[in-house]
Amino acid sequence: MSTAYITNEQAIAHRDHACVEKCIQVMHRVITKAIDDQDAIYQAKLGILRELRVGDKEATQESGRKKFLLNALSKATSLSEEERFHIHVLAEFRCFCFHAGQLGVADCLSLVNETMPTDEKFLEAA
Repeated sequence: MSTAYITNEQAIAHRDHACVEKCIQVMHRVITKAIDDQDAIYQAKLGILRELRVGDKEATQESGRKKFLLNALSKATSLSEEERFHIHVLAEFRCFCFHAGQLGVADCLSLVNETMPTDEKFLEAA
């Protein structure tokens, strides 16, 4: 499974063309593969999870990456209701995809592609 970043060009294309609702759906599906704490997942899906602190030493460890997933989902969900915040939801989604890739749960580029229109999907990581 690839753990590569998406390129800056791909991030810009994602910002311009991705579907926010699909991003939230993908995050809901993927988080259950990475995290066992059903209460935290439930709160994150509602957008009411209090932000989990991730220390510098923990940031690259599995526990830290799982906290990043929960934080990203909760923040994206809470921001998704207002269109003016959609750009932030898309940024949280890309962060989520990166950490899911680092955990080996999903391929970052594949997740991003799931949220793109058919004619805008990326063929491979550059």
